[in-house]
Amino acid sequence: MTDILKAGCDMLSDHPAGLFPLIESIPGYASSAGLPMKPTVTLRLRKAAEVTLGWAFVGLALAGAFLPLLPTTPFLLLASFLFLRSSPRCHAWLLQNRLFGPFLRDWERHHAVRPAVKWLAVVMVLAVVGATLLSGKLSWPMQIGCIGLCGIGLVVVLRLPTVAAEGEPRSSVALGAVSPKLPPTA
Repeated sequence: MTDILKAGCDMLSDHPAGLFPLIESIPGYASSAGLPMKPTVTLRLRKAAEVTLGWAFVGLALAGAFLPLLPTTPFLLLASFLFLRSSPRCHAWLLQNRLFGPFLRDWERHHAVRPAVKWLAVVMVLAVVGATLLSGKLSWPMQIGCIGLCGIGLVVVLRLPTVAAEGEPRSSVALGAVSPKLPPTA
């Protein structure tokens, strides 16, 4: 491994273009006589697959907004990640979307969610699980499993950091750490 690193450092220091030989070695890119890189067929196929998967995850997130036990958030985050890698236009559309945009913008800017989103998720999980249990159509082991999964989901939702009213994340204060604006206390 050290030989590879040493060879890479020697290549960068010896080559007048700096990183150019290293970039040329990345699979999916090809250069032509020092011109900007052109995506190869492999890169185009990968991007097309990422866009297709991104739209599939948007569809699953939309379905998850209305169907019990199908989560919305992980599918949105996956779609956002894939669009960020493959299609700036699709990523911008997702961020500007009326339904999903505010949540994703908060997550990208602050890695946190608004308190209203958190409490809506808690209420929806409790309502859906409560209705499922009250229907009486599940066996006892299934009811216990449903309650266990509900508990795990609620712990995950309640542990998400929240965004303060002015847009500043409150996660460090909520977890008991010292706030960066306040001097440390003894």
